[in-house]
Amino acid sequence: MDMQLAVRAILDALGPAALAIGFTGAGAALVSEWRRRRSASMVHVLEGQVAEQDRQLRNTSRELATLFDHTAIAVLILDKHSGQAEYANSLALEAFGTRSLDTLNGEVLVKPDAWPAEPYDLHRFEAHLNQASQVGFVQFEWCFSRAPAYARWHQVSLNHLLFNAKPCLLLTAINTTERKQADAKRERRNRVLTALASRRALPETLNQVVAMVESAQPDFYCGVMLADEGQQTLSWVSAPRLPARFRQATDGLAVQFGQAGSGTAASIKARVVSRDIRQDPRWTRFLSAADDAGFNACWSEPILSSRGEILGTFCVYHTEPWEPDDDALDTLTEPLYLASLALEDALTREKLERSMAQEHLLRQLSTFLLEEENPADGTGVQHVLDTVGDYLGLDHAYVYEQDQADQPFTRRYDWTSGQDTQPLPIGDAPYPDELQPLLNALKEDGYYVLGGEPDSNDVGALALTGTSARRGSLFIPLYGDQRLRGILGFDVLSAGTPWNPSTVNTLRVIGTLVSHALTRQDLLVSLEYKALHDRLTGLFNRHKVESNLRQEILRSERYGNDLAVLLIDIDFFKQVNDTFGHGAGDDVLCSLAGLLQQELRASDISGRWGGEEFLILLPETDLSGARNVAEQLRQTVEGHRFSIPRHVTISVGLAVWCSGDSPDTLINRADEGLYRAKDCGRNCVQVAPAFKEDNHDATARPSPRAPDRGNSAALLGPSGSGPRHRS
Repeated sequence: MDMQLAVRAILDALGPAALAIGFTGAGAALVSEWRRRRSASMVHVLEGQVAEQDRQLRNTSRELATLFDHTAIAVLILDKHSGQAEYANSLALEAFGTRSLDTLNGEVLVKPDAWPAEPYDLHRFEAHLNQASQVGFVQFEWCFSRAPAYARWHQVSLNHLLFNAKPCLLLTAINTTERKQADAKRERRNRVLTALASRRALPETLNQVVAMVESAQPDFYCGVMLADEGQQTLSWVSAPRLPARFRQATDGLAVQFGQAGSGTAASIKARVVSRDIRQDPRWTRFLSAADDAGFNACWSEPILSSRGEILGTFCVYHTEPWEPDDDALDTLTEPLYLASLALEDALTREKLERSMAQEHLLRQLSTFLLEEENPADGTGVQHVLDTVGDYLGLDHAYVYEQDQADQPFTRRYDWTSGQDTQPLPIGDAPYPDELQPLLNALKEDGYYVLGGEPDSNDVGALALTGTSARRGSLFIPLYGDQRLRGILGFDVLSAGTPWNPSTVNTLRVIGTLVSHALTRQDLLVSLEYKALHDRLTGLFNRHKVESNLRQEILRSERYGNDLAVLLIDIDFFKQVNDTFGHGAGDDVLCSLAGLLQQELRASDISGRWGGEEFLILLPETDLSGARNVAEQLRQTVEGHRFSIPRHVTISVGLAVWCSGDSPDTLINRADEGLYRAKDCGRNCVQVAPAFKEDNHDATARPSPRAPDRGNSAALLGPSGSGPRHRS
């Protein structure tokens, strides 16, 4: 500045002439020097300004770094050209899973394997960086995940920044993991609630509950076990991530202390934690299954109903020795409640549906038994066995009856599914003393279940089932006439048995229906018997004999068969009553009825005609055969020792059906023959006088020896049923 002033002063002093010549000599040198120095001065000023700006930028970068170090968001500054990280705060390093900037540059930003699979891989991240370099600002959601158990969600922004005098990209990331997890949890909960509201299948609903836990805790392997209706065993109902072999090995756990984690938790209704399965004696039987699945820890929570009943268990498995902390316990609180709701709702609906189905079944069976046309033939009881066997998917259903208290139980009704290779026994079962343990159990509990490996008390029950093999059987007592009159039995040959309390109660009601049906059947048989039989002798009464006579005459008219009729009267029966009393007379009538049943064929028909008279129908018997039968009966009665101290004899009138005979005309002829026998002195056989025969006398006199019935007629014995021909 002083030089410039000096030059200007000299030039001013010389005047215009000097100025004119100044540029030709020394003046030019002076001007040149002035310009040089002026340029140098300007450069120095500019360098100072640049240095000041650089200092200010570095101060700004340090201030930014200091600010970023204390911010609540992750900050990463990347060189725009090289892609290397110039700065990363602790939150950014944590998000990328590293501890230092060098590790981030050397191990993460250049190695695709350090990144998760699409859509959160290194290639996609670099694409976002390129987009930000071009457009200046990019915002996106990103998941920093190094393992399934580690997932951190961030809302990421990319923008331009001059850092350390370099063009860079500023990455800021706000951690949204909690919000993301809350949204996911809310979505999972909504799915569970939707499944509950729409009454979806229980496994589908519980799968949603399990997914709700596993999404929040990816290192958890969860499953739900369901208790059976009797709360005796646990079975898997939802276990989407558990290996199939592990599920198979632990399925059907008994609800007992020492049955792994779930069986124990269900038995004590409390949490059970096995920090190290290999050190827990409750897992001794299942160590192999746990090793195959790679599980080292187990946490089991009982699932209880609103009434405190065990519904099942929620199981959490871990691949490392581990036990739940407070956060894990909180994680399972809501899913446990939802699982309880799902189980209780499903079981309630199942019980209701089963109850309605069983009520419909009982109503159907009751209606059938009440409306069947012929209750006495047993079709109603057989229909009950057929229907119940099919409905429950059984293998056998059967009814054993006992006619008298000291007689064996005989199987009179049975049903089989056709799948059994070991059929039911045929004939009589053991006597009551051999079935005593079973009978005592039936009397005490109202039913008896035979299952698993039978013991000594099951010998009688096994005799009813027909096999000593492993079998599940249910026996229900049948009562009637104020005593145990029979046993209703059901068999299943499969490993599982359907004898839950609801089914047992239904079958006990069915047992009552069967008891009533059998009692009704007995009553109808008794009424029918009384309507057709003589009360004293047990033979057919007059009404029944007349009905059979009409049928036999119609058969003879159609086919030309022989038919003979015997009308028998006890000689001097009034004297028996007068001398020995009517009780003795009744004994004589009953004894004579027994002799008639003993001597006649099964096809012959005998009945009490009235008072001391008996009528016998001899189908397919001609005159000669009928005479032999009558004579045999007369001699049998004459030789029999009755309960009174005197001989008893009979008189017999015989008539053979002729074409055109009606029941009345045939009986009248037999009655004429009886009168003739009385006139001939009694104790003889007389043929009706209206019958004409060329080769035989009409009168048969008593002889000291009865003729050989076997030589005079075919099958004249009491068990015969063939025709008796003339001899």
